[in-house]
Amino acid sequence: MTTTSPGEWLQSEAKKRTDPDTGLEFLQLTCHESENTHIYFHNPSFHPEMRGLIFKSNRSGNPEYYQMEWGSWRFRRISEANGEFILHHIWRSDGEKIRFFEGCRLVEVDWKSGRGTILKTDEKGRFPQGLSADKGSRVMFFIRMLPDRYDEYMKVVERGGSVLERVSVKPPCELVRWDWNLRQPEAVFVREELLIGHPQAHPLDPDAAVYAHCAPQLLDGPKIKSWLIRREDKLPVPISHGGDSWTTGHQFLTHDGRFIYDLTYQNRVNRPAFICIRSGRNFENHEKYALPDRHCHYHLRESDNLMVGDGAVRGAQNRLWEDFIYRIELNEEEKVAESLPLVRHGGFSKKEYGKQSVHPHPTFSPDGKWVIYNSCLDGSSDLALFAIPGS
Repeated sequence: MTTTSPGEWLQSEAKKRTDPDTGLEFLQLTCHESENTHIYFHNPSFHPEMRGLIFKSNRSGNPEYYQMEWGSWRFRRISEANGEFILHHIWRSDGEKIRFFEGCRLVEVDWKSGRGTILKTDEKGRFPQGLSADKGSRVMFFIRMLPDRYDEYMKVVERGGSVLERVSVKPPCELVRWDWNLRQPEAVFVREELLIGHPQAHPLDPDAAVYAHCAPQLLDGPKIKSWLIRREDKLPVPISHGGDSWTTGHQFLTHDGRFIYDLTYQNRVNRPAFICIRSGRNFENHEKYALPDRHCHYHLRESDNLMVGDGAVRGAQNRLWEDFIYRIELNEEEKVAESLPLVRHGGFSKKEYGKQSVHPHPTFSPDGKWVIYNSCLDGSSDLALFAIPGS
């Protein structure tokens, strides 16, 4: 098998800072003019046992994965994408190995040595993405973008085309299930002509996954609908969204696979919005919490249902708290999600209210004590970290 070698360890760039509005202390982990981002919450940046974290940076000229040690905060490159598309990863449950795609190559990197092994090359498609695995890391799901319309799609991406433009030319996609224990490991669960969103493997059922698919009616923007697919089902099962005028985003399965949390709203004005908790065999039951403030991304601490999000909220004297990471608590009695600003992230575009130039998407650590997010306080995107007050 072909192997890869890690880069040299680089000195820590971490510095302590204090938010001037809230007084919260936080740690800015990178300080560089390049783009440095933690990974979307479906693919956690934190090592499962809190030995460190991984992040993506283009400081070498191309986007690459980097490994950072906890406490010393030194870091090194662990990928050799060399300009290939690199996105999403999965941890082995013990944290000893990490897998990700470099273009069409699936690479497995050893956490201690940083050395990588190319496990497979996907010759059928272009830059597989949305990697997800069950709890035992035996079965993984990913999205394969097929070659049709690929060149047209990449031209739109390279010139910074809108979401609607990208969706309209998105190549056909397949949702692929890969079982490492089978002689014929690959099974195509779903094939669609338009965008398939990030799949989430059911943590305890290796034959099931939840994914999003963009319906073809693009009148008010993409209508994201969630679907559940099982090996025994002939067709995907739609997950209810309370009517055709509603859409959903930023959903995730809890670690026991019993609940889906998502943000549900009406397309045109993102109002009214709710945090929905879905349950049942097909997630047909739902419980709604009104979300009066505007949040773009959020994450859950499952031990006590505490949430963090990013967005803009109205506070005392109608002050608009923009560009902040928020603590969100679910009021069981009034069925309302209540927000409290914690730290400024600086990720909103100043030209257009509510549009994020960089997605902070705050994410809890496995022990629930820390939150990592992307910060733009110095002009470019950097990793930042803070401890949840009281944890």
